[in-house]
Amino acid sequence: MKPFHLFSLILACLSFAAATAQPHTDCDNPMLLTYMNPVTIDSTLGEGVADDLTGTCLAQEFSSTWFSWQIEQPGTLTFVLTPLHEYDDLDFAVFRFNDNILCQEKVLKRCMAAGETVGAPFEQNLPCWGPTGLNLTETDLEEQPGCSNGNNNFLKFLQCQAGENYAMVVINFSQTNQGFTLEWGGTATFSPSPDSINSPSLERLAPKLSIAPNPSSGALRVLGLNAANEGFAYRIADGCGRVVRTGKMTSGEPSLDVSNLTDGVYSIAFLMGEEQAVCRFVKLGGH
Repeated sequence: MKPFHLFSLILACLSFAAATAQPHTDCDNPMLLTYMNPVTIDSTLGEGVADDLTGTCLAQEFSSTWFSWQIEQPGTLTFVLTPLHEYDDLDFAVFRFNDNILCQEKVLKRCMAAGETVGAPFEQNLPCWGPTGLNLTETDLEEQPGCSNGNNNFLKFLQCQAGENYAMVVINFSQTNQGFTLEWGGTATFSPSPDSINSPSLERLAPKLSIAPNPSSGALRVLGLNAANEGFAYRIADGCGRVVRTGKMTSGEPSLDVSNLTDGVYSIAFLMGEEQAVCRFVKLGGH
């Protein structure tokens, strides 16, 4: 069994903080935002594997980066995406998760596909290049491809409630592989980490919630949940706060196979409606 050291985890977290050139390219593997600090993505070389944009104004996913966050303090939420290459065309879509926090059940809230109208003069297309995002003055929720019918690269702000979970995909439609900056505004705030959940109904949800064995190398049994709890969603995050898996618990004795996780400290959040409970576990060794 390979020994696990906390110092290695700290180094991994520091490396992640500096490695924003490696974008998260699928809804199931987003970059988890725990504070509203500016973010810089240096490159958009990645490409999503899953088809997460069906039914949106974005026809295809490529050069994509996914983010996710949870609202702590309710209020308005705005942001500005600024391409590192001045005239790159950035598109985006913002989704709100339902109670299960499953990508296949996310709800589209904003969609931006404005960009160049082919053959139009430079001056006509200029409003649809460069910075894009949400602000407090716009009223539209979507802009279709092209730069006409009032398209100006900005949509209406979000009005967020505490505990809501969101995801956003940003696509560099120009495919220059150059990145962008992301800056937040508004009165809402983000939860500092998935472990920051302090549910007043935790005792009612799972009075004896625990996981075993801990540390674990393979099957992880969830104690305190039973067949009556079928439908609980779960979310596993690593020690740096990155969400590495989401899913639903099944009936019978609940268990999870964690053998494919790398060695380290993880948190697992169980969710049903507004009720949430969090446990920590250590993954050590393999089969």
